[in-house]
Amino acid sequence: MSAERFVLAAGAYHLALGVFHLAFWKLFHWREELPKLSTINRGVLQVLNVMLSYVFFAVALGQLFHAESWTTSIFGRVALALMAGFWLLRAALQPLFWPRTTLGWGICGGFLFGAALHFAALT
Repeated sequence: MSAERFVLAAGAYHLALGVFHLAFWKLFHWREELPKLSTINRGVLQVLNVMLSYVFFAVALGQLFHAESWTTSIFGRVALALMAGFWLLRAALQPLFWPRTTLGWGICGGFLFGAALHFAALT
């Protein structure tokens, strides 16, 4: 598979994660769960989630509509390496902050997959 195809796959990955994060309110019953937090923690959690969704959508758009630039320009290659690092760090944090269950390890694998997409686009 060509480097550009890996970038396109990474764009689809980020698009899916952006949509997934916007579904957190329903998926995790935030209407009932978030009021248990302090006002500040409730706000921080929601704002960080919205902003992370924005980042996922922005990266997805860049990757889906400018895949070649991600593989041929120095900026794009640095961005690929940074995104690979993002997903590696997220995978490393998974067992520290989530239960070490089959689901937790599966989610960790999903983040390693995201890192692999970006590393593959660099080769």
